[in-house]
Amino acid sequence: MFRLLCRALGGLTNRRILYLPLGRSLRPNPGLTKRICDLLVECMEIGGIFLCQLEHILSFKLMVLETVSTSPSSSLSQSLLRTQRWLEGN
Repeated sequence: MFRLLCRALGGLTNRRILYLPLGRSLRPNPGLTKRICDLLVECMEIGGIFLCQLEHILSFKLMVLETVSTSPSSSLSQSLLRTQRWLEGN
């Protein structure tokens, strides 16, 4: 179903479709956080379409809250927090 949606939407808009499924089972690490941020910035720079379900957005926000609450000054926490703020601002 997702591939069908990508073909239809991508063909109509002539833009790249990006999808980032985030779940509660995903354990964040600095490499993953950088890849997520890079993907989002790339999507914005190329004028792509970012598809995301509400449950994935909420899972990401909970991941940020959990990480920040357990170790607020770690680089991982700060990186996740920056990514969330960037998403909210853009």
